Amino acid sequence: MLPNGTRIAFSRIRKFAGDGFQQEAIFVVNADGSNPRQLTSWGIAEEHVSWSPDSQWMVFNVAKESGHPTGSNLGIYLMRSDGTEQHLLYNGRENLPIHKAHFSPDGKKILFGCWSFTNQSNDICVMDVKGTNVVDIISTPDFDENFPSWGTAP
Repeated sequence: MLPNGTRIAFSRIRKFAGDGFQQEAIFVVNADGSNPRQLTSWGIAEEHVSWSPDSQWMVFNVAKESGHPTGSNLGIYLMRSDGTEQHLLYNGRENLPIHKAHFSPDGKKILFGCWSFTNQSNDICVMDVKGTNVVDIISTPDFDENFPSWGTAP
């Protein structure tokens, strides 16, 4: 939901869109359910959308189709909250899992789940809002860390 509570962003799934695979797109709707609007094109997975604290931007995960889901290009994308200025922030690591990108409370960083070649497991990573300076902040051998979320309380 938009930080001021007036709009909701979500991923809409179109099941089996003719090619045998489901497709997803990011939509926004007013908090009362009125005025649904599609912001992204249909793709294999366009999901886990998160608003920036100032409500001007959204970050989301994408798997861009290149013929089949196993040939997908995984990435974290940024766009304005009206759907314009969509661009890739982070291309993942060798098309391996990334998920659940979220803005930090100050809007300067993005937290997300990432793949560790060292541990052969999912870790928690953070990067700046420009998509640079990616750092594994939680990396535990023999464990997967998934679905991170920022908090504002100590």
